[in-house]
Amino acid sequence: MAERLFVLPFPDHHLVYAPLRGLVLLVPERLPLAPRVRAALADWPPVTAPAPRSGALAPDFLGLVPTRVCNLDCGYCDFRGEAASGVMPAELACAGVALMAELARGRPDGILAIHFFGGEPLLAWDLLGLVVERARAEARRHGLRAYFELSTNGVCDPGQAEWLGATMHRVVLSLDGGPREQDRQRPRPGGGASSATVERTAAILGESTAELCLRLCVTAEGLPRLGANVRRFVARYRPSAIAIEPLVVASGREPGPFGVPDPWSLARVHAEAARYCRSHGVDLLLSGTDLDQRDSSLCPVARDGLILHPDGRLSACYLPAQRWRSRGLELAFGTLVADSGFRLDQHRLTAIRALGVDRYPRCRDCFCRWHCAGGCHVAQGHPGNREPRDARCRLIRAVTYWKLLDRLGADQVAADFLAGPEPSLSERILVLDAGCAA
Repeated sequence: MAERLFVLPFPDHHLVYAPLRGLVLLVPERLPLAPRVRAALADWPPVTAPAPRSGALAPDFLGLVPTRVCNLDCGYCDFRGEAASGVMPAELACAGVALMAELARGRPDGILAIHFFGGEPLLAWDLLGLVVERARAEARRHGLRAYFELSTNGVCDPGQAEWLGATMHRVVLSLDGGPREQDRQRPRPGGGASSATVERTAAILGESTAELCLRLCVTAEGLPRLGANVRRFVARYRPSAIAIEPLVVASGREPGPFGVPDPWSLARVHAEAARYCRSHGVDLLLSGTDLDQRDSSLCPVARDGLILHPDGRLSACYLPAQRWRSRGLELAFGTLVADSGFRLDQHRLTAIRALGVDRYPRCRDCFCRWHCAGGCHVAQGHPGNREPRDARCRLIRAVTYWKLLDRLGADQVAADFLAGPEPSLSERILVLDAGCAA
């Protein structure tokens, strides 16, 4: 199959992007395009597009949901309305760890990875400690190395935060900004403030041995203060990374009181914040814009995601089942019962593995295809979605183009790009064995 490259606008040049190879090339307009590209790629090994997984189930990690209960009342929460009560039985959690250890035995990196999610996983406090000890024991038994990651809202006491910092390898902490953004967007039930407690947790984790990633949800209301908040986070908490996640509203849903941020405005702020973070050794992450990511799916869906829910259901997605099914998706592929083991529905697993970006017509001719991979399969890329490129697409495309300019060292072009009105970024396709096609 011919490799598809993309020709993007650039003053007096063709900017050629080969996403599967990670190649960014400038060719002057006066020179023939295709021969120059062939010459540049002559020494590169052949590449193939990511294909659906096959063979035995091979998850990268076990996503453990100890509880769906939460101690915050975030206004944009995707998990609202799901039945949330109780904690995963200890026997089920231990069975999940044992299953993941068996599946990880052949991994080249030798890692037994456990990711804790929720609800708020710290509300299942005793279970967390049990799982950590069991995972360490299983890792020793199988000659693996245990790795722990936890996503939290940070509403916990100092002792819990210190345990996280000493035990987890990576902690993803949701903190939407200063007290103004945090307390409005992520209040306690009844409207109480959460900012002081969460900032205390961030400070403790920032001084710990755990890698700290701050996750910041950007709304239209909070966008004007995004740059200042990023600088404040870097100075105060010394995170290894800050993940910017713009508020995204799925088709047919209301945006709520905070509003979806304007993509072009966010792209401009992102570029400024990215330069600042880079100068301080911090990664600024925006899902879907990693130029070194090449896959057909952005998330665990289609990538053998192994998410264990409190009821023993195994799925490829953290989202509530009613969200998938409202989009015509079935993302559960098995069950785990503590005393009878793992049951896999191979037919469903095969169908989930096929949920790649190839299924999404609007992504076919997009230069972001292999690192954006269509976004969330439930919110953006669900079957039957024939909508044109949405706000998320515009943001990903603008930030990706800026990153390409940045990689080229084209600082003035990048500055001019951000200073002007939002461009269409219309790309042309270059097919190497057929010359240049519009």
